[in-house]
Amino acid sequence: MRIPRRARGFTLLEALLSIALMSLIVGTIAGGFRLGKRVWETGRDYEGVQEVEEAAGALEAILSRAFPVQLDRRDGRPTVAFEGRANRIRLVTTSDGGADWGGLALTEISAFADDLGVRSGVLRQEAWFGGGGPSRSATALRGLAAFELSYFGAPEPNAPPVWTNEWVDRDAPPKLIAVRLAGVRRGKRIDASFTVRIRQNPL
Repeated sequence: MRIPRRARGFTLLEALLSIALMSLIVGTIAGGFRLGKRVWETGRDYEGVQEVEEAAGALEAILSRAFPVQLDRRDGRPTVAFEGRANRIRLVTTSDGGADWGGLALTEISAFADDLGVRSGVLRQEAWFGGGGPSRSATALRGLAAFELSYFGAPEPNAPPVWTNEWVDRDAPPKLIAVRLAGVRRGKRIDASFTVRIRQNPL
């Protein structure tokens, strides 16, 4: 009795071709998933880099608006309203136009734990000398890995300019500020350090 072809099942060649075709389809789908995951992770990495670079750009914009204001101490001696240390800075800046006030603002930038904060308020002489600080605060960067400041300028009149990590109680602001800034995103350290030139006179 002759068995119909359909009742005989698959031949070995047909079975091997089916397995190969299924392997190809599964491999293509798995490759697509891997590619999609890589694209998604790359996008997240890019967002992390962009976030740190935007914070660096905002800080650079603040520092570039530094305005050298001379204030009189209680003993009558003048001093420039600029106080720079290794991990924080107080200075007078021109307003960015986004606040409720115009003119000059007292601005503070400092690190607290793993956050970088910026505070600003109206410039008042008593506020500079300890009678209350800036009233508005914002977090410039979360997940801070490094924040270090150094200053370049002549520490005394007629002295050669040098780099130092402190600029306090001077007659003039530094010429340059180098900012070492880094953040951590998804376990990776992202460096966005920069150097900015500081205005030397109010005109």
